[in-house]
Amino acid sequence: FFIKSHSIGQKLDYLYNLLIAQKPQAKVELQNKAIQDFRKRLYQSSAFYLKDLSNILESFNKRLNGLNPEHVLKRGYSIATNDQGQIIYTKNQLELGEKFDLKTSDGIMGAKKIS
Repeated sequence: FFIKSHSIGQKLDYLYNLLIAQKPQAKVELQNKAIQDFRKRLYQSSAFYLKDLSNILESFNKRLNGLNPEHVLKRGYSIATNDQGQIIYTKNQLELGEKFDLKTSDGIMGAKKIS
């Protein structure tokens, strides 16, 4: 690599020229640009992913709100319960003349099975 007869100045000149030829500053700048590009793509990708998740969450929220018993009642439905507070699903759960409650969107009223 170095011959003994070279002076220190020649060795330094050689190393300096080698360093210049390899252009380390240009390599550093290129790497910095690559990092910035990656950071930008990562941010954009993350933003897109979060927006997609937000849309999915909003969709689930709308579905759940549609199934919310309070919202169902506001659409004109009612929930029938016996005197123990259990939901009545079929007419056969009540005897003729038995009293029950109907919950509507604005409150509860008493009722009686007549047929």
